[in-house]
Amino acid sequence: QMEGIGSGFDPQPNAQRNLRVGTPFDLPWHFGKSRNLGGGLEDWQGVAAEAARLQVAQHVTVAWLRLAAVEEMIGVEERRLSRMDQAVRLQSERFNLGEVAGMDVMQLELQRAQDASILRALQAQQRAMQAAIRQLAGDGVALPALGDLPALADDLPPWSISWEGEGVEDKVKRGPYFSSLDRRTEKDLLLSDLISATAWGRPEIQVEWEHIPSVEGLPSFDAFGFNLSVPLPLGKRGGQTKATAQAEARAAAAARERGRRELVQRAEAAWAEVESATARLEETEPLLDRLPRTEQSLSEQFRLGAITYLVYIDGLARLDDLMVQRIEAFEAFVRSRLELAVLLGDPNSFPLPSFKSLDTEE
Repeated sequence: QMEGIGSGFDPQPNAQRNLRVGTPFDLPWHFGKSRNLGGGLEDWQGVAAEAARLQVAQHVTVAWLRLAAVEEMIGVEERRLSRMDQAVRLQSERFNLGEVAGMDVMQLELQRAQDASILRALQAQQRAMQAAIRQLAGDGVALPALGDLPALADDLPPWSISWEGEGVEDKVKRGPYFSSLDRRTEKDLLLSDLISATAWGRPEIQVEWEHIPSVEGLPSFDAFGFNLSVPLPLGKRGGQTKATAQAEARAAAAARERGRRELVQRAEAAWAEVESATARLEETEPLLDRLPRTEQSLSEQFRLGAITYLVYIDGLARLDDLMVQRIEAFEAFVRSRLELAVLLGDPNSFPLPSFKSLDTEE
């Protein structure tokens, strides 16, 4: 600061110069709050990074599983279309021999066109999902092929999670998602505590140098001093800052409770889905050995004219519906186990990725 400047911005003979250097500082009882906030922030960053990587891995894996299910659906539709091609050729030969009416041939052709349309839609969905996965995981990602989905379900460790003894809430609290939410809430609470403690400001210390010039024969001199400013808990501004910090702390605690409830609900839903998918697969498993014989019987009966095309189409549709239900059950089984793995941090439900390898270019 300079005092005594003339109209031409030149210093006057009595110009006085001051230099002040100051900084706010924490009081001794604030040191612990600042240190705790730093530690809480570091803890939250570590857990949040792990949870974020898990979330990305889960997102990519769910897309991969959905594509694997589409591959299985395409296989079912291709077999259905192949059977309809044979049925149309057989019915056309009968029409040429005068054994059936043209309407019978048209009905099969219409069904064949519908099946072909479904197959083309699935193939378009397949290409779109392949592009999406490559965008997420890179061009070198291994895309699923026909048979990978049931093979993956069979390779998973035996299902052994139970809510008996330790409840679902306790398991969820040990998981990475809740840990990240809990650490973030603790960080917000520590920040609110520090803001409340310093709502009226921090004390500040200043060191000052002052130069007084010589005036009318009086010698010039330099002066040094210091200034200590201590905030007083007066005024509305500090009270409003403290009230805002406390309200944000209550909001953070409420968000943690809401997040806990959502995570518990997701875990319970995933557990129920695994149980349901397991039961569906077990109930349909005994029918698999009978499917080839049933399909062959329907084809032979239709070829010999023992059943109409309506009975033939309906019978094959029931067989295909069974395969579709198993595909959906396989996808639900694996996807729900993945959900439980990331919610509970349990690699026995689904093999979780190695986080160290995710940090490398590989």
